[in-house]
Amino acid sequence: MYRINKHRRPTGFTLTELLVVITIMAILMALLVAVVYYAFAGAKENAMWMETQSIQKGFELYKAKHGSYPPDGTNQEDVSNHIRSIHPRASAAGIPSGLDQAEMLVFWLKGYTSDPRNPISKDFEECTAYCELNPSQLVDTDGDGYPTYFPKGSDAPMVYFHHDTYGQGTCTTKNRQNKEVEGEARPYKNGDNQWFNANKFQIVTAGSDNAFSGEFGEEGDNVCNFCDGGTLFDTLDK
Repeated sequence: MYRINKHRRPTGFTLTELLVVITIMAILMALLVAVVYYAFAGAKENAMWMETQSIQKGFELYKAKHGSYPPDGTNQEDVSNHIRSIHPRASAAGIPSGLDQAEMLVFWLKGYTSDPRNPISKDFEECTAYCELNPSQLVDTDGDGYPTYFPKGSDAPMVYFHHDTYGQGTCTTKNRQNKEVEGEARPYKNGDNQWFNANKFQIVTAGSDNAFSGEFGEEGDNVCNFCDGGTLFDTLDK
């Protein structure tokens, strides 16, 4: 005759065991979310870097044709003198003023018309461009007819800095909704306190957080043309 064990352990998980399982699953989910986020951010930043390389080639073509890199708009006199050196018959009324470093990036790459008296036009179709710029990525945030260029998936524009004016200030930009982007764009120095691209130019864009930010710790994900396929943090960390 079999004896019944009145102390047999009940089937299923105890409350403690369930809490342990739930905790482990939560940790695994958090790790998975982090991995996916950084993978997505890395892919986005790499795509931005490739766009900066395309923009950089456009400015190199500009220099190859005109003998120098164009100014970034920090000094209006530099802009006027540069255009006059290329188009001495250009009307002074056609030379724009008050454009910031983000607008100047598009202005120069758009190129000039074939009319020596009126080489500047807001109509892209009238100009010979030095770099193909996707119209869907051009936004005239302030309505002055001079757009800025936004990398794919970004809500902050690319900014152009000429080496002559690296130390003369920063650039406040607007996003696609004409709201101020967090932080100011600025050119950067390397670990030896020397300017990157000291005799050329810097193309700077906000990273995956769509913010230029003010402290270096928050600027690390910014993407620049001198970065080696990664972010500013990756470049300075080498």
